Amino acid sequence: MPNVRMTAIDALIGLRIRDARNDAGITQKDLAAEMGISYQQLQKYETGMDRIVASRLMTVAKYTDKNLYYFFDAPMPAEILAEMSQDRIEECYDLFDAMLDVLPRKVKAALTVIILQFLHYEDQRQKLAA
Repeated sequence: MPNVRMTAIDALIGLRIRDARNDAGITQKDLAAEMGISYQQLQKYETGMDRIVASRLMTVAKYTDKNLYYFFDAPMPAEILAEMSQDRIEECYDLFDAMLDVLPRKVKAALTVIILQFLHYEDQRQKLAA
């Protein structure tokens, strides 16, 4: 398989897999066995290091009693802001200020969501590393 660059979506899905597993009180070992993979491979999915295929994600959804949509549902900006530190919010404002004179309003709105989701992803990644 060619080397595929992982994306923020892969990381988000990985976080959702971990959260679904934890919510259901299932160990990595048990979920991995249900999926027919090693717990190490499940760890790679949960950290976004490897991209999960649809059939395995369906197994996760079924075993954790989650709707498949759950794994793709990105947090809304208000949810992200509620979890972010004041320093991170100030970083957002600095980026917004830099965009004010340059971009059309619709583009700024779209970038606002992207920036918030990126910062949320970075915060979640740092929590996993800790």
